[in-house]
Amino acid sequence: MSEKKGSPSDFPNIRSALPIFSERAWDALKPLLNGKKTERLPIQVKPDYGFAPYYLVNCWNVVDALDHSKSEVKYGDFKWFGLLEDRLENVHFFSVPESDDHFVSEEFVQCVEDHGLIGGKFVASREPGWKPDLYAMFPPRPAYNTKLSATTEKGQSKLQELLGYRLPEHYLTFLQKFPRSARKVERADAQLLIDTDVLLKVDDILEANDYTDSYEKWPKDFFAMGLNGSGDTYAINRRKKLSPVYLYLHGSESYYEYAPTCDDFLALRLREIEEENAELDD
Repeated sequence: MSEKKGSPSDFPNIRSALPIFSERAWDALKPLLNGKKTERLPIQVKPDYGFAPYYLVNCWNVVDALDHSKSEVKYGDFKWFGLLEDRLENVHFFSVPESDDHFVSEEFVQCVEDHGLIGGKFVASREPGWKPDLYAMFPPRPAYNTKLSATTEKGQSKLQELLGYRLPEHYLTFLQKFPRSARKVERADAQLLIDTDVLLKVDDILEANDYTDSYEKWPKDFFAMGLNGSGDTYAINRRKKLSPVYLYLHGSESYYEYAPTCDDFLALRLREIEEENAELDD
């Protein structure tokens, strides 16, 4: 009887308190792993994720770099981390005394991309408004993709033709860096796994899934822009030249947020809004 295989991953998630790297991930990232301050322990991972051998990675590089004034605590745990960047020069893989979480630099993320490593998920450590650059707001999430999805010139042209105006360059960059998820999805979610090459009107989405009650409040003439890997769907209103953008969390009508401009949209972070205070302005 053959052993069940998991989705290919260099960083399998088996609910370990420590990160798990494949050998090829370790070799690629080793120059950024602080030398003797990072150690590895061989482990047997089941099911087979395709890139054995695997290692538990223990980081001894604990840096006192937490900026409490810019950190947010919720339910006794940190929701956002403010970091003192002057203490993190040439530091690419570390932890802080106050948390069990592991942190990586943008160079670390770039190295993951450059070597085609898959399965890594990177979450912004800070409130996006504190550092308005693309990686801080929307770090790349390779998920199970062999490559990050890219917006083609053809796709950009089609999108802008449909919208009736040219999108800002930084928004096109956002589309290029934001990967699609290859996870298993419900039928309703599958209709939203799109990028700028395949655009669906909200009307089409409503007809295509079995959970129309979750989407019935979407305004007409909106286009879904794709998922971020965990179910969050972005929509853009093509009725106005300066496009209002809505952020909608799949599966719950009580989670959505409005942004009046593209810049504001890029600065959004997901937070719960009470349903009665979250009325869409049609």
